[in-house]
Amino acid sequence: MENKPKVIVVHPDKQHSFMTAKAIKDMGVLDKYITTVYDKNASFTHILASLLKGNFRKKLKAHKSGLLEDSDVKQYAELTSLFLFILVRIDKTKRIYTMVKKMRDKAFNKKVVRYCRKNNIDAVISFDTLSAEIFTDIDKLGLKTKKIIDMSAPYFPYMSDIFAREAEAAGEKSKLYDELASELYEHWKAQSKQEIRLADAFLVASDFTKKSLVESGADSDKIYKCLYGMNTGFFNADERTQKEGNGLNCIYVGNITEQKGCRYLFEVIKKTQNTDIKFTLVGAYDAENPMMKECREICEFTGYILAPELKKRLSESDVMIFPSLADGFGFAVLEAMACGVVPICSHNAGVSSVIDEGVSGFCIDAQSWEQALEKLMYLDENRDVLKTMSENAAAKAKSMTWESYYKDVQNAVRDIIK
Repeated sequence: MENKPKVIVVHPDKQHSFMTAKAIKDMGVLDKYITTVYDKNASFTHILASLLKGNFRKKLKAHKSGLLEDSDVKQYAELTSLFLFILVRIDKTKRIYTMVKKMRDKAFNKKVVRYCRKNNIDAVISFDTLSAEIFTDIDKLGLKTKKIIDMSAPYFPYMSDIFAREAEAAGEKSKLYDELASELYEHWKAQSKQEIRLADAFLVASDFTKKSLVESGADSDKIYKCLYGMNTGFFNADERTQKEGNGLNCIYVGNITEQKGCRYLFEVIKKTQNTDIKFTLVGAYDAENPMMKECREICEFTGYILAPELKKRLSESDVMIFPSLADGFGFAVLEAMACGVVPICSHNAGVSSVIDEGVSGFCIDAQSWEQALEKLMYLDENRDVLKTMSENAAAKAKSMTWESYYKDVQNAVRDIIK
């Protein structure tokens, strides 16, 4: 690439987009990182964050990256997005929130396309369920801008089909039906179907996400695997604690929902309630869910906890069960591995791509509490194997660097533009 191309990274929220933008910046071709809420000097976000306290302030402050300069960042639809931060907390039906979000996304996307046309942008990296309008307008205008989707999750309709089958299997206990029928859910499905037709290329973080695209009709030659990394400076095995007794400590981290496969986790908990295996479930949960009520007395639900407390909990744990029905990656598993926790992970979680079977963890079929229980009992009965796998898990996590991710993204973008 003798004449440096101009690439923009676009995300109205955040996810891992800072890392994608950093990869493109290090490549020397980042024109702008375009977003909505960002703690940039003199921005409305910065002013509001300086006036507030507590969790709302922390949330706003989190929308800033030390990997980027303020001059790298351009903001559109900032005020509407700040309003959405409030609306999501007070609009229980999500109807007004959905309407305002659609309006925000439309205005944001129009400005992104205008920017592409005005500045002769060579490639735009946008994200799944957020790219359809941008890609459509780029094609309508006849722009030569390459259209790249950074897939933060598996292909949305593919996941929806999995969740629909789960709702049917769970029957009347399932709370998935209302979500699957929601207006926002249908909107995301429609967006995804349009994106997969229009995209020139896809960046994926796992084999499962690639599988979801290929089985839905995407060209495998257009899919580039870019494994995420992590910073083991905070989550690491240096502070593993010597626990009292011979019991096994098992942990789950993430939202405690049907989508995460928690119906099957609850079965494992019930099957082991008369053993010395203890379960801790970390993450937001619905206390009224009948599935959870059955397990409230036989395991610990912590709710959401901050990173220092999470690190402590992981350092006291032996095994993590992560039975997700569909997950783009699953950073919680990588953080646990970094702390020496052995994962028993669903094949449908993207992070399964980094687990060396029987060496640094185990992978199981989604919707199989039997397989999860079998692996858990094996580790409980073979503590020497558990110890070795704990060391291997920590070493594997340590090898997963963001520098490697940057190189994967850079190689992919060079190939796509070429």
